[in-house]
Amino acid sequence: MAICLRLSLMILVCLVFVGPCWAEGALSLRAGYQILQPSGDISGSGSTIDTSLDIEDDLDWDDSRDMLGELSLDWGRSQLSFSYLPIEFSGRSLMEIDGYYNGQSFSAGDHVSSDVKFDLYDLGYTFYLIDMKEVPTPFRLGVEFAIKLADIEIEFTDEAAGIHENDSVVAPLPTLGMRTCIALTEHVALTGRAGYIEYDENHLFDGNVQLEYLPIKNGGLFAGYRYFDLAVDESDVDVNLEFAGPYAGIMIHF
Repeated sequence: MAICLRLSLMILVCLVFVGPCWAEGALSLRAGYQILQPSGDISGSGSTIDTSLDIEDDLDWDDSRDMLGELSLDWGRSQLSFSYLPIEFSGRSLMEIDGYYNGQSFSAGDHVSSDVKFDLYDLGYTFYLIDMKEVPTPFRLGVEFAIKLADIEIEFTDEAAGIHENDSVVAPLPTLGMRTCIALTEHVALTGRAGYIEYDENHLFDGNVQLEYLPIKNGGLFAGYRYFDLAVDESDVDVNLEFAGPYAGIMIHF
Protein backbone atom coordinates (compact mmCIF):
# COMPACT_ATOMS: atom_id res chain seq x y z
CA MET A 1 0.00 0.00 0.00
CA ALA A 2 2.83 2.42 0.90
CA ILE A 3 4.49 1.79 -2.47
CA CYS A 4 1.22 2.44 -4.30
CA LEU A 5 0.71 5.71 -2.41
CA ARG A 6 4.25 6.84 -3.22
CA LEU A 7 3.86 5.98 -6.89
CA SER A 8 0.57 7.87 -6.98
CA LEU A 9 2.25 10.91 -5.44
CA MET A 10 5.05 10.72 -7.99
CA ILE A 11 2.55 10.65 -10.84
CA LEU A 12 0.67 13.63 -9.40
CA VAL A 13 3.71 15.80 -8.88
CA CYS A 14 6.03 14.42 -11.61
CA LEU A 15 9.46 15.99 -12.06
CA VAL A 16 10.81 18.93 -14.04
CA PHE A 17 14.05 20.50 -12.85
CA VAL A 18 14.16 23.16 -15.57
CA GLY A 19 11.74 23.85 -18.43
CA PRO A 20 12.97 23.68 -22.03
CA CYS A 21 14.51 26.83 -23.51
CA TRP A 22 11.98 27.10 -26.30
CA ALA A 23 8.82 26.45 -24.25
CA GLU A 24 6.41 29.34 -23.64
CA GLY A 25 3.22 29.08 -21.62
CA ALA A 26 4.11 25.40 -21.10
CA LEU A 27 3.01 23.04 -18.36
CA SER A 28 5.69 20.40 -17.82
CA LEU A 29 5.40 17.08 -16.00
CA ARG A 30 8.31 14.77 -15.35
CA ALA A 31 8.98 11.61 -13.38
CA GLY A 32 12.36 10.09 -12.67
CA TYR A 33 14.57 7.89 -10.55
CA GLN A 34 17.71 8.88 -8.67
CA ILE A 35 20.65 7.30 -6.85
CA LEU A 36 22.37 9.38 -4.17
CA GLN A 37 25.58 8.48 -2.32
CA PRO A 38 25.95 9.99 1.19
CA SER A 39 28.88 11.39 3.14
CA GLY A 40 29.17 13.49 6.28
CA ASP A 41 28.32 12.98 9.95
CA ILE A 42 25.45 13.07 12.45
CA SER A 43 25.08 13.35 16.21
CA GLY A 44 22.09 13.14 18.50
CA SER A 45 22.15 16.85 19.28
CA GLY A 46 24.43 19.84 19.37
CA SER A 47 25.56 18.90 22.89
CA THR A 48 29.32 18.75 23.36
CA ILE A 49 28.98 15.35 25.05
CA ASP A 50 27.50 13.68 21.97
CA THR A 51 29.82 11.88 19.56
CA SER A 52 29.98 12.87 15.91
CA LEU A 53 29.41 9.69 13.88
CA ASP A 54 30.81 9.41 10.37
CA ILE A 55 28.21 8.16 7.89
CA GLU A 56 30.65 5.95 5.97
CA ASP A 57 33.18 4.83 8.60
CA ASP A 58 30.90 4.49 11.66
CA LEU A 59 27.37 3.91 10.32
CA ASP A 60 27.95 2.25 6.92
CA TRP A 61 24.96 3.86 5.19
CA ASP A 62 23.70 2.50 1.87
CA ASP A 63 22.90 4.68 -1.15
CA SER A 64 19.44 6.22 -1.46
CA ARG A 65 17.43 4.93 -4.43
CA ASP A 66 14.02 6.46 -4.99
CA MET A 67 11.64 8.18 -7.37
CA LEU A 68 11.35 11.94 -7.72
CA GLY A 69 8.74 14.26 -9.15
CA GLU A 70 7.93 17.87 -10.04
CA LEU A 71 5.44 20.10 -11.84
CA SER A 72 6.49 23.29 -13.68
CA LEU A 73 4.65 26.14 -15.40
CA ASP A 74 6.39 28.52 -17.84
CA TRP A 75 4.93 31.82 -19.03
CA GLY A 76 6.81 34.76 -20.53
CA ARG A 77 9.97 35.34 -18.52
CA SER A 78 8.59 33.53 -15.45
CA GLN A 79 8.67 29.95 -14.24
CA LEU A 80 6.90 28.41 -11.25
CA SER A 81 7.82 24.92 -10.06
CA PHE A 82 6.96 22.50 -7.27
CA SER A 83 8.82 19.27 -6.52
CA TYR A 84 8.87 16.44 -4.03
CA LEU A 85 12.11 14.55 -3.42
CA PRO A 86 12.19 11.59 -0.99
CA ILE A 87 15.61 10.50 0.28
CA GLU A 88 16.43 7.69 2.72
CA PHE A 89 19.75 6.36 3.99
CA SER A 90 20.16 3.42 6.37
CA GLY A 91 22.83 1.05 7.60
CA ARG A 92 23.94 -1.50 10.19
CA SER A 93 27.43 -1.44 11.63
CA LEU A 94 29.74 -2.65 14.40
CA MET A 95 30.91 0.33 16.45
CA GLU A 96 34.68 0.73 16.76
CA ILE A 97 34.57 3.57 19.29
CA ASP A 98 32.99 4.41 22.63
CA GLY A 99 30.72 7.43 22.62
CA TYR A 100 27.39 9.09 23.33
CA TYR A 101 24.18 9.56 21.35
CA ASN A 102 21.65 12.02 22.83
CA GLY A 103 23.48 11.73 26.14
CA GLN A 104 23.30 7.90 26.20
CA SER A 105 26.54 5.93 26.08
CA PHE A 106 27.43 3.19 23.61
CA SER A 107 30.55 1.03 23.46
CA ALA A 108 32.96 -0.30 20.88
CA GLY A 109 31.74 -3.70 19.72
CA ASP A 110 28.03 -2.77 19.86
CA HIS A 111 25.89 -3.52 16.80
CA VAL A 112 23.92 -0.41 15.85
CA SER A 113 21.36 0.41 13.18
CA SER A 114 20.58 3.90 11.92
CA ASP A 115 18.20 5.43 9.41
CA VAL A 116 17.63 8.93 8.05
CA LYS A 117 14.51 9.87 6.10
CA PHE A 118 14.68 13.21 4.35
CA ASP A 119 11.64 14.52 2.45
CA LEU A 120 12.33 17.71 0.50
CA TYR A 121 9.42 19.86 -0.70
CA ASP A 122 10.57 22.59 -3.08
CA LEU A 123 8.51 25.54 -4.36
CA GLY A 124 10.41 27.93 -6.61
CA TYR A 125 9.82 31.04 -8.74
CA THR A 126 12.28 32.08 -11.46
CA PHE A 127 12.43 35.34 -13.41
CA TYR A 128 14.61 35.10 -16.51
CA LEU A 129 16.75 38.22 -16.81
CA ILE A 130 18.19 36.96 -20.09
CA ASP A 131 15.73 35.32 -22.48
CA MET A 132 17.20 34.99 -25.96
CA LYS A 133 15.04 32.81 -28.20
CA GLU A 134 15.52 34.26 -31.68
CA VAL A 135 19.20 33.33 -31.92
CA PRO A 136 21.00 30.26 -33.33
CA THR A 137 21.58 28.95 -29.78
CA PRO A 138 18.61 29.95 -27.56
CA PHE A 139 19.71 30.83 -24.03
CA ARG A 140 17.95 31.69 -20.76
CA LEU A 141 19.42 32.82 -17.43
CA GLY A 142 17.28 33.70 -14.44
CA VAL A 143 17.23 34.45 -10.74
CA GLU A 144 15.28 32.00 -8.58
CA PHE A 145 13.76 32.33 -5.13
CA ALA A 146 12.68 29.02 -3.58
CA ILE A 147 11.22 27.75 -0.33
CA LYS A 148 12.56 24.29 0.50
CA LEU A 149 10.89 22.44 3.37
CA ALA A 150 13.16 19.72 4.77
CA ASP A 151 11.33 17.11 6.87
CA ILE A 152 14.08 15.06 8.55
CA GLU A 153 13.69 11.99 10.77
CA ILE A 154 16.65 10.15 12.34
CA GLU A 155 16.53 6.75 14.04
CA PHE A 156 19.42 5.29 16.03
CA THR A 157 19.26 1.90 17.78
CA ASP A 158 21.83 0.10 19.93
CA GLU A 159 20.20 -2.97 21.50
CA ALA A 160 23.15 -3.76 23.76
CA ALA A 161 23.16 -0.25 25.25
CA GLY A 162 19.37 0.04 25.34
CA ILE A 163 19.33 3.05 23.01
CA HIS A 164 16.20 3.54 20.89
CA GLU A 165 16.15 7.12 19.62
CA ASN A 166 13.78 8.62 17.06
CA ASP A 167 14.24 12.36 16.51
CA SER A 168 12.79 14.65 13.86
CA VAL A 169 12.84 18.24 12.72
CA VAL A 170 11.07 20.26 10.01
CA ALA A 171 13.33 23.02 8.68
CA PRO A 172 12.05 25.66 6.22
CA LEU A 173 14.98 26.78 4.08
CA PRO A 174 14.45 29.74 1.70
CA THR A 175 17.12 29.78 -1.00
CA LEU A 176 18.31 32.26 -3.59
CA GLY A 177 19.88 30.95 -6.76
CA MET A 178 20.04 30.75 -10.54
CA ARG A 179 18.53 28.73 -13.38
CA THR A 180 19.88 28.48 -16.89
CA CYS A 181 19.03 26.68 -20.11
CA ILE A 182 20.89 26.38 -23.41
CA ALA A 183 19.35 24.80 -26.51
CA LEU A 184 22.27 22.93 -28.08
CA THR A 185 20.21 21.71 -31.03
CA GLU A 186 16.53 21.66 -32.01
CA HIS A 187 16.00 18.57 -29.84
CA VAL A 188 18.76 18.77 -27.19
CA ALA A 189 19.08 21.20 -24.26
CA LEU A 190 21.51 21.62 -21.39
CA THR A 191 20.01 22.98 -18.17
CA GLY A 192 21.23 23.85 -14.70
CA ARG A 193 19.98 25.03 -11.33
CA ALA A 194 21.64 26.08 -8.07
CA GLY A 195 20.37 27.55 -4.80
CA TYR A 196 21.90 28.41 -1.41
CA ILE A 197 20.91 29.56 2.09
CA GLU A 198 22.89 29.95 5.32
CA TYR A 199 21.70 31.10 8.75
CA ASP A 200 22.69 30.31 12.33
CA GLU A 201 24.12 26.77 12.26
CA ASN A 202 22.10 25.74 9.18
CA HIS A 203 22.90 25.83 5.50
CA LEU A 204 21.77 24.21 2.26
CA PHE A 205 23.29 24.12 -1.22
CA ASP A 206 21.29 22.30 -3.88
CA GLY A 207 22.47 22.13 -7.48
CA ASN A 208 22.04 20.03 -10.59
CA VAL A 209 23.03 19.91 -14.23
CA GLN A 210 20.83 18.10 -16.75
CA LEU A 211 20.74 17.06 -20.40
CA GLU A 212 17.33 16.92 -22.12
CA TYR A 213 16.38 15.14 -25.32
CA LEU A 214 13.01 15.94 -26.93
CA PRO A 215 12.53 13.85 -30.11
CA ILE A 216 8.88 14.95 -30.24
CA LYS A 217 7.25 18.29 -29.39
CA ASN A 218 5.41 17.12 -26.27
CA GLY A 219 7.81 14.68 -24.68
CA GLY A 220 11.27 13.31 -24.20
CA LEU A 221 13.95 12.06 -21.83
CA PHE A 222 16.29 13.69 -19.33
CA ALA A 223 19.36 12.67 -17.36
CA GLY A 224 21.52 14.60 -14.95
CA TYR A 225 23.61 14.81 -11.80
CA ARG A 226 22.58 16.36 -8.48
CA TYR A 227 24.57 17.56 -5.45
CA PHE A 228 23.35 18.50 -1.94
CA ASP A 229 25.24 20.00 0.98
CA LEU A 230 23.01 20.20 4.05
CA ALA A 231 23.69 21.19 7.66
CA VAL A 232 20.88 21.34 10.22
CA ASP A 233 21.40 21.94 13.94
CA GLU A 234 17.93 22.15 15.46
CA SER A 235 16.33 20.65 18.56
CA ASP A 236 17.65 17.07 18.98
CA VAL A 237 18.96 16.81 15.40
CA ASP A 238 22.49 17.72 14.31
CA VAL A 239 23.34 16.60 10.77
CA ASN A 240 26.06 17.55 8.30
CA LEU A 241 25.35 15.71 5.08
CA GLU A 242 26.54 15.74 1.51
CA PHE A 243 24.88 13.52 -1.04
CA ALA A 244 25.27 13.37 -4.78
CA GLY A 245 24.44 11.13 -7.70
CA PRO A 246 22.78 10.64 -11.08
CA TYR A 247 19.11 10.73 -12.01
CA ALA A 248 17.08 10.12 -15.18
CA GLY A 249 13.47 10.03 -16.32
CA ILE A 250 10.77 10.99 -18.79
CA MET A 251 9.00 14.31 -19.41
CA ILE A 252 5.76 15.54 -20.95
CA HIS A 253 5.00 19.11 -22.07
CA PHE A 254 1.56 20.58 -22.75
